[in-house]
Amino acid sequence: MKWLGDLRDKFDKPYPFTGDLRSSLKVIALIAVFVFFFVLFFVTGFIPAHEFGRKLLFSAYFGAVTLVIPVINTLIFLATIPEKMRDNWTVKHEIGLYMIQVSAIAVGNFAVTELYGLQPFTIVAFVESCLTTVFVATIPVSVSVLIEERKRFKKYAEMARVMNTASAHDRDETRPAAKVVEQNIVLEIDEETRVAEREILYIESDKNYVRVKLVDGGEHRVRSTLKDLLERNTSPRLLRVHRAFIVNVAAIASVDGNAQGLKLQLKNVRETIPVSRTYIDELKSCISLN
Repeated sequence: MKWLGDLRDKFDKPYPFTGDLRSSLKVIALIAVFVFFFVLFFVTGFIPAHEFGRKLLFSAYFGAVTLVIPVINTLIFLATIPEKMRDNWTVKHEIGLYMIQVSAIAVGNFAVTELYGLQPFTIVAFVESCLTTVFVATIPVSVSVLIEERKRFKKYAEMARVMNTASAHDRDETRPAAKVVEQNIVLEIDEETRVAEREILYIESDKNYVRVKLVDGGEHRVRSTLKDLLERNTSPRLLRVHRAFIVNVAAIASVDGNAQGLKLQLKNVRETIPVSRTYIDELKSCISLN
């Protein structure tokens, strides 16, 4: 069925890994506050309305569960999900992550009602409560992630289109700026290694080392950091675009954009270089100036 194939394609689309605690904490806190007030004013049947103090405490427990469990889960995600998987994160991974959070919160909130003595514990009641929560959350979670994917895709695809247009215009060698590319700048990689700027494709961080990838397919691996390398060399063509990558702007063939952000396709190499949001403005400026 075509619609099933289309749906599967949507769930396989790239999506940014959002398990970062700093970016998630604000959202988690807002949801916890919402749960607190929702339970306080709209959930009935557990505690009589006239026992406001008891209901206030009960609502606070629910809010605390909704706050603490996602924070713990996020720390677990960060410790267990490998970097390679995060780089290949998709819509279905993101939905799955949300559903793990929802399931854990459902278990925690059921435990609150049990510890509060509001309902007797039975396996049937436990399973029914958890499955109901997951079932109710599946559609809104899936829809919200798919909508966010579309928004991000349109944003970064348009950004990439504009950059590619500017880059194509800049390759006009009749323009004065094109002469800058031909300058023979020699970079100091370490005390013994010197490399002409035009020979570099990109530089990648590798723990306590950096790997300098060359146009001819060669590579230099030296003990250094990207920060130290940039401090030793003031090159107009070397641009940091990610915590792990520096690229030679003259080696950029095109810019691609999807929901994960921007990626650079370099000349004569298959791999793409990710661009962190922190460095997007610098990349735009560099492309428009060159």
